[in-house]
Amino acid sequence: MRTIVPQSMTGFGGASASLDTATLDIEIRTLNHRFLEVFVHLAPELPREWELICRQRIEHRLARGRVDVYVEARRPPEERRTPYVDTSLAEAYHIALKELADTRGLAVDLDLMDVANLPGVLELRESDPDLASAEGLFSDTLDEALEGVIQMRQREGEVLKGVMGDLLEAFSRSLTTIEERLPELEASRYELVLDRVQRLLGDSGAEFPDVAGEVALMAQRVSVAEEVERLRSHIGQATEILDSSEPIGRRLDFVIGEMGRESNTVAAKIADAELNRVALDMKGCLEDMREQARNIE
Repeated sequence: MRTIVPQSMTGFGGASASLDTATLDIEIRTLNHRFLEVFVHLAPELPREWELICRQRIEHRLARGRVDVYVEARRPPEERRTPYVDTSLAEAYHIALKELADTRGLAVDLDLMDVANLPGVLELRESDPDLASAEGLFSDTLDEALEGVIQMRQREGEVLKGVMGDLLEAFSRSLTTIEERLPELEASRYELVLDRVQRLLGDSGAEFPDVAGEVALMAQRVSVAEEVERLRSHIGQATEILDSSEPIGRRLDFVIGEMGRESNTVAAKIADAELNRVALDMKGCLEDMREQARNIE
């Protein structure tokens, strides 16, 4: 069960267990990826069915990221090679030598070491550990390594959550600065447009109330009040997502994208040098948030 959210997609975990003649080592490394991709690297002597066990357990615990699993069985040099006696070949040597001795009238004078030193009778061969009954031990060791990965991802995820929270607060403060200036900006825009229209109309005879109404509509069209309201909603959504118990990376990325579109509209509509700088700060916060969101599961 996840106890800390969100999770980072970067993690590492390792575990070892002792077999009769070997030590089983498992390492798991995870990196950022849009989807879950699992790559299992088994040593050649290990059972192929262990790969399926790896995939099933990882897919049950992780939602996103590239996952590399390395499994090997380490053995001391003295355990890797065992003596092998080819008794059939030794018997064939003995028969051939006896026939030679009988043919030549010689005595057969062979001891055990003489036979052992004959080519191919005694040799050292690579031996594979008996892993047929080790599946349970492998599964337990895999779970231990995977738990280490998850704990690391959770720790980094908690850090990312704090960073994202700080960025959301900075973005919200900038948005508040714009909100506080909205009445002033709208009134200034209205007066500016009205003055220009009146000077252009001059003595055309147009009714002033009609002109004022049209100017009010024009000023309303360039207002950013709706965009600011939607941005407030998006900030709330992002905050709720950060407290979710489910994988959040994709949802968070989507909300940040929506915030980016609204922020671009605000920056385009505002005709104020100071607030344009504030809008640029907001876009900088969003870029940082987007970068951090790419690290979250």
